[in-house]
Amino acid sequence: MAMDVSFKDSSHRKKEFKYLTFLPKNFRQLALYAVIANLCTIAFSLIFFATLQKRIPLFYSLPDTQQLVNREFIFLLPGLSTLLNATHFLIIKKFKNAHPTILHVFLLSTVALQILILAILLRLLIILN
Repeated sequence: MAMDVSFKDSSHRKKEFKYLTFLPKNFRQLALYAVIANLCTIAFSLIFFATLQKRIPLFYSLPDTQQLVNREFIFLLPGLSTLLNATHFLIIKKFKNAHPTILHVFLLSTVALQILILAILLRLLIILN
């Protein structure tokens, strides 16, 4: 007498990424990297804000007299980072039916820009501390 087993073995299923559900599934992990870089930028800005001088040299490409700004301008970088993530994620959501390669390259550029903003912030914090 054969035993009928009607349940499926779920141990071999790939675990689903349950975050950033507004994005297509194949882009969620890459988008998570962008979010993590964004959160690191925010965290570093908040952690080191109290130790910054009253005026910091944020705009290195300007002449010497225009480089210095109030230390509150350090939050310009996390703000830019957050705005970039929100805008790019909305674009990907809106055009989710576009060719996946185009969306993938767009999301890769988002991650690269997040890492660049984080690197700029870390460089500034290292120089100032």
